[in-house]
Amino acid sequence: MKAHDFLVAENTAVRQQLLGAQRELARLRTQQFTCEQIRRTIFQLRDQPVRPPDWTIRPWRYGRHDPGIPVMALGDVHYGEVVDPAQVNGVNHYDIGIANERLHRFAEKAIHLCRRHLGIATPRGAVLCLLGDFFSGEIHQELADTNQVTVPQALLDLEGILCWGIRELAGAFKHLHIVAVAGNHGRLDEKPRAKDAVLRNWDWLLYCHLERFLAHDKRITWQVSSSLDAHLRVYGTRFLVTHGDQFRGGSGVQGGLAGWFIGDYKKRKQQRAIGRDYDYLLMGHWHQLAAIGNIIVNSSVKGFDEYALKHHFPFEPPQQWLFVV
Repeated sequence: MKAHDFLVAENTAVRQQLLGAQRELARLRTQQFTCEQIRRTIFQLRDQPVRPPDWTIRPWRYGRHDPGIPVMALGDVHYGEVVDPAQVNGVNHYDIGIANERLHRFAEKAIHLCRRHLGIATPRGAVLCLLGDFFSGEIHQELADTNQVTVPQALLDLEGILCWGIRELAGAFKHLHIVAVAGNHGRLDEKPRAKDAVLRNWDWLLYCHLERFLAHDKRITWQVSSSLDAHLRVYGTRFLVTHGDQFRGGSGVQGGLAGWFIGDYKKRKQQRAIGRDYDYLLMGHWHQLAAIGNIIVNSSVKGFDEYALKHHFPFEPPQQWLFVV
């Protein structure tokens, strides 16, 4: 074969390979990857279980000798946000250092309360509900202008402190089941979306990182929801866990009550129609600690801020839910 013919053949082969690569790239661009596909291929994680582990459902000891299962709620951390005490009349101060201190205190106080005050000396396990909004995010320009760090920087710092806290809780309670839903401050889009809402959210990425880092720890089981809602059963009590930004309405003296009750009514009707009825609604987002009827609302780690001051919201210190089923 002459040199010219060899170069022509080689050029033809390269062009065919290039065309094949371009077709494959076009196919990948049009392909929609689900949360579970990304979990399997990128994070090498197993598919989420259909239901919580058996120890959360079956009673350990029947009767009054069963100590029950503690359920902890953690959310609305808004990591990276700064609350200037001068702008809130000195009633709160918040930054990354204070956020780390409060997250440390969350784990330590939960263990202390269960051991010393609730009489759970020999626990069978505990449930931790991660309710989203772990990042301040950049969904508003004022947040992008005043955040202490960017969201990727906050992700690196937050992973470390949460891994420590989860290990501490797993060691104290022997087993730890984690239910995680995404919030609204971690979204990548300016406006909330319905399709791929969880996939395009920093909260979901944080949960996947935590699950990957702690995959070797057999004491910990995970239920990272690919939906905006998650179902949890503790003994015979059924919870629907969600962030809470789906609910709208409420103002004046009643606060968010109208939005909560209307949203809970619609959510119960929807879930009942598909055979996923629940007993209690557990959510965050509203930065208010409340338990009204069958609605449980979590507060925030951040606490009172400039937004709450401007809109005349009631003052509330940083606090989180801990209850026993």
